[in-house]
Amino acid sequence: MTTKTALASFESPRHGYFFTEDTDEAEMATSHQKRALTDLIFQNIEEDKRDGYLSQIQEITKSEAADWILEFTMGKWR
Repeated sequence: MTTKTALASFESPRHGYFFTEDTDEAEMATSHQKRALTDLIFQNIEEDKRDGYLSQIQEITKSEAADWILEFTMGKWR
């Protein structure tokens, strides 16, 4: 969620107004996240299950990628 602040005017007391951008489109994972996930999958997932996880990487959101990376680092991978 992105937050923007606007000021009412320069002559009057300053009041912060917050406008949130609600978008239905989730931001896709970054290339750095995708590389990290690929490495983690090759290191931690058995070969016979690996292709299923690797195929999901191209469509994963930034938030999902962060969750997957956290699960790997905490040893809670499914």
